[in-house]
Amino acid sequence: MSIDLKEQLGNMIGHNSELQKRVKHLEEENLKLTVLFASLKDEYLDMGGDPKQLELFESQQLEIFNDDAKPLDEMEDELKNS
Repeated sequence: MSIDLKEQLGNMIGHNSELQKRVKHLEEENLKLTVLFASLKDEYLDMGGDPKQLELFESQQLEIFNDDAKPLDEMEDELKNS
């Protein structure tokens, strides 16, 4: 294996490690937000909130994820610039 290939492999391993750390962090943040959202829903219902309005809100929030997915290249560029 040439030196360039070894260097590229080392860079790829390092980059993979960075991405794995970022994914782990995002998973932890997602868990925190999920717990918080569930707590807010419970509090809303405890205050006498309308469950049908809550269902409407949840269905609208899920639509956010349909069209906003970024290509992997854009996500990698953001990581490099952060």
